[in-house]
Amino acid sequence: MNNESNKTYVCITECINTRHLEVSENLIQSLEEAKKWIADNRAYGSHRIYNMEKIIEINSLGETEQVYTKTPNSNGEWRELY
Repeated sequence: MNNESNKTYVCITECINTRHLEVSENLIQSLEEAKKWIADNRAYGSHRIYNMEKIIEINSLGETEQVYTKTPNSNGEWRELY
């Protein structure tokens, strides 16, 4: 059984300077889709933008299994919290 198919993702992107906040309304089925959703929905267009981005991986039991974060200080890399 493929564990990836049993996981879903919730995405959050927030600019702490402009207060732009987006949260995915539907569960996303893959980590790559989640990263694309973040890229499509993050705040743009101001020199004051400071996006804090989070992807929460949820297992088939509805529990948080992994949290991925990205900030301007992470040099474009996603970091894992768990």
